[in-house]
Amino acid sequence: MWFYGSIIANENIKKYKDFLAALVNEEKEFKEDSFNEDWLNDDNWFIIDEHQNKKGIYLPAIHEDGEINWRYR
Repeated sequence: MWFYGSIIANENIKKYKDFLAALVNEEKEFKEDSFNEDWLNDDNWFIIDEHQNKKGIYLPAIHEDGEINWRYR
């Protein structure tokens, strides 16, 4: 099951901008070898809720408007 919401990102998201855009671009093939191997590792992705609980997720789909779609691991 997929979940969705709005992301409140910090300044660190800037370095992932091209990667995240490529993940949601349905017009171009995603080329894994173009990106940092660690970014493709699901163990490195998580969300933190309003109670500061951290939960692992699979690679998220984060759109430019701040919408995020994810699945829990």
